[in-house]
Amino acid sequence: VVITHNGRHHLDACLTALAAQTLQGFRTCLIDNASSDGAAEHVRAAYPWVEVLRNEENLGFAAGYNAAIAGLDEDFVALLNDDTRPEPLWLEELVRGLSRDPDIFAVGSRILLYDDPSRLNAAGGRITLVGAGLDIGLGQPDGAAYQRAGPVGTLCGAAMLVRRGIFEALGGFDPDYFAYCEDVDLCWRAWLRGYTVEYVPTSVVLHKMGGTFGGRRSPLRIRLGQRNRLRTMLKNLGPRDLAVAMAVSGVYDLVRMGWWLGRGDREFVTALLRGNGEVLRELGVLRRKRSR
Repeated sequence: VVITHNGRHHLDACLTALAAQTLQGFRTCLIDNASSDGAAEHVRAAYPWVEVLRNEENLGFAAGYNAAIAGLDEDFVALLNDDTRPEPLWLEELVRGLSRDPDIFAVGSRILLYDDPSRLNAAGGRITLVGAGLDIGLGQPDGAAYQRAGPVGTLCGAAMLVRRGIFEALGGFDPDYFAYCEDVDLCWRAWLRGYTVEYVPTSVVLHKMGGTFGGRRSPLRIRLGQRNRLRTMLKNLGPRDLAVAMAVSGVYDLVRMGWWLGRGDREFVTALLRGNGEVLRELGVLRRKRSR
């Protein structure tokens, strides 16, 4: 399942690479989140083997995937960003990894930077105390240190394979997230339910990091990331860890705001404060989610 919003300029490379996978016989769906760039029409004309499901509004990454997966009956579902180019063994190696143990909920790829494939985007991820995911190896040269398969805290939703039954039992992605940290929250909830999440380095994909939301330093990304990391922290941490995390989170935010103000990036401070305000307004909802 490939998801896009005004990503027509990404799709040719992504879908051409999917057609060249060593493992064949899979079903491919494009979820078009109300694109205005003709992405759906282009894919229908150029790639007739792709099923196009078009949403009338932009549901975001989380709710968009949930809606698509709810209509599937396959056991395994691969999630792929439009701004990726999977290498030929990408899907075969993910399927091999997920088939190894029924308690594995999801497996993720070794993700390389699209414009510099000698460096990493992510070799799996760690869950941080402040509720965010930390990409392992981000920006580092690819090498032997990142070739070991095994459990990781979280996976990047840009390229992962999940068991549909467990995905649905977990409630899927939290649809309130829209985008960012929804993959961390999902993997965290899987761990809490006794499943595992694993990194498969032999599955390789190139990713235009930040290609969908205008890069890592955009006010929208900061607002969504701030809001969603706080949600993830408040929902999933145990009481003692949550108390410590709240203090750490406050210091973390003060440092970031001081840095941005010193650089004159006031729009980033505003975005962070907006994210905080959105969380404060939904504390009742978060309390119910935490209870579940």
